[in-house]
Amino acid sequence: TGFRVFVDDGAGGPWSTDYVLDTTRRTFTKYGLSPGLPYRFKYQVISEVGTSPFSDVATHYAAATPDPPTLYVTGTTEDGIHLAWTPGYNGGSPVTAWRVYGSRTGLGWPTDEWTTSSSAMYVKSDPTSYSQFVDCKPETWNGVDVRGTAYEDYLYFKVAGVNAAGVGQASPSFRFRCSAPPAQPDKPQKVSGTATSITISYGPKPEDANTGAIYTGYKILYDDGYSGAFSEVLVSQTSQTRYTIGGLTAGLQYQIRVRTLSEVGESPLSDPLLATIGAEADPPAPVHYVSSRDCPDASDA
Repeated sequence: TGFRVFVDDGAGGPWSTDYVLDTTRRTFTKYGLSPGLPYRFKYQVISEVGTSPFSDVATHYAAATPDPPTLYVTGTTEDGIHLAWTPGYNGGSPVTAWRVYGSRTGLGWPTDEWTTSSSAMYVKSDPTSYSQFVDCKPETWNGVDVRGTAYEDYLYFKVAGVNAAGVGQASPSFRFRCSAPPAQPDKPQKVSGTATSITISYGPKPEDANTGAIYTGYKILYDDGYSGAFSEVLVSQTSQTRYTIGGLTAGLQYQIRVRTLSEVGESPLSDPLLATIGAEADPPAPVHYVSSRDCPDASDA
């Protein structure tokens, strides 16, 4: 004829009783619980001839699993990626661990990734730590031998939080490459100038080609001619290796520096080019004849 459901107070104390009179129902929702507490549940089946023994006691937490965190990268080298994340809502129960999952394609992930910690690349047992150094040259990658090869292309990551309610939804996959940021470029070179402008040339270091990271542009910085604040220009065309800075003041010496940009970060600033603004001097007038006279022969002296 129904069910009798018992729920304690979340602290091992007294039980409350609820009745379910619909014999076809197989679910029950208990309201008014406190987030994060472990509540004990048990029930009995009621029939016209009596009541069954109690079921086994099951403990469930009044909480949802954690929301997915937001991933980002704080630094990278050819050997590893410093992965970090910002937690989402904890679901009403404190996060007790983090699981970091990896994929070399972004398509294949462990089939049991959300149920067992062994499917994760890393398990962070400190719930207050929101970062993980990912080794780009592991011996295995989710069970596949990748020694010496994992850093050659993009890697994909997901992170999920764990609380008393279970493993939370994983973050969207995050793609990054194992590569050092570009090396410090050479200082820019002056190509030409006018009374109010200067054209410079610049480019990345040749050794950057070995890192695998894709260039995304350049930043050109120049001061106010008085060793003051720098203005910044973003050049998004990676094939553009010359730039003209206009609006300058003739006679002032400007500091000009360049930074190379890539998908994994920025290079250090180049050493400064010190350039005094002004057009090239006009050529002198052609040589013309003034006069001449006989010169004594030195032998007659």
